[in-house]
Amino acid sequence: MQSVRKPIWHYWVMSSNRGDMGLNQSIHDLIHRFIDIPIANFSVKHETLTPAKIKQMNEESSMLLIGGSGLYSNYVNSPSGWYFPCETELFKEIKIPIVLYAIGSNNHFEYDTFGVLSDKAKKSIVEINRLASLSSVRDMRTFGILRGAGVDGHYQIADPACFLDPLPPKMLLPKKLVAINFIDYSVMLKQYSVSLLDLACKLCDSLKRREYSIIFVAHDCLEHSFYLKIKENFPDLFYYNEDNPKEMVYIYSKSDFSVGIRCHSNIFSFAGNTPMISLMYDIKQIEFMRSIGMEDFALHIKKNLTFDDILLRVDNIIVNNKKIRKNLMETKNRFFDTEFSFVRKVVDLINKPNGA
Repeated sequence: MQSVRKPIWHYWVMSSNRGDMGLNQSIHDLIHRFIDIPIANFSVKHETLTPAKIKQMNEESSMLLIGGSGLYSNYVNSPSGWYFPCETELFKEIKIPIVLYAIGSNNHFEYDTFGVLSDKAKKSIVEINRLASLSSVRDMRTFGILRGAGVDGHYQIADPACFLDPLPPKMLLPKKLVAINFIDYSVMLKQYSVSLLDLACKLCDSLKRREYSIIFVAHDCLEHSFYLKIKENFPDLFYYNEDNPKEMVYIYSKSDFSVGIRCHSNIFSFAGNTPMISLMYDIKQIEFMRSIGMEDFALHIKKNLTFDDILLRVDNIIVNNKKIRKNLMETKNRFFDTEFSFVRKVVDLINKPNGA
């Protein structure tokens, strides 16, 4: 009789942010390419890993997977000081393999709500890495943060959402299409709400005159209010606001290019092999755009950002679209090899006698 594999316990950010949904889905898809195993989801914000729950996890699961998103950031509501809801002193009670998967660290350019890692958070992060069987980060900056804290042996891999498979949505899409994503509800972006709306409207006006159709892709239901502001001036604006990251990747893949504020707007565009312009508000966006060779198409959101800055990148993308797509595909294939190598290590851990 074939043994039933114990599930993986996956702690991640469960929220209305479809970028987080997408990277969670992609982690599961990547693992399931190699092994048929159930994966149980737990929220890093709401489900504390207590002694009783650790005991249950040790008995009922094959692995603790902590992964995706900017979890190496200060979070005062967590007993560890970062986005993992467990007392650091309890880490040693975890008897199953621990895997840290593509974790990042968030810091906004202005009005930052995260800050430098507290001593409490840093000590806890060092301890979880010391105990982990595998550790990986999603960018060089986070790699350096761990290295500076005395951690070594960790891998750098791509954000898992880079490898989301596209799924056609029910809606019909026009052929000449540009995807946009604008938000203004974070602490930093509220300072630029008026100017961002002005830039969005100027962009839509310019694209319409070039006979492009435009679709606003909402990466969170909270972005609906910004969509409505743009729609007042552009009633024929297309709109996608569903909890289906794979459909979102398909929309990006069918767009000529995208202009997005959300980091995962840029990442989903990359997953669809579509050139993008990144309007950046967090350091992680610099890291991502540099890693895919698109740093010239990355613009800081700041007071002196003008529409001419955006238009210059739009013109460049239109002229060099095929060349950029070719470069993006080559980069994605290189990322894929590294990601698969790490996933195989994860699967090897599951297949060990004490992990099955």
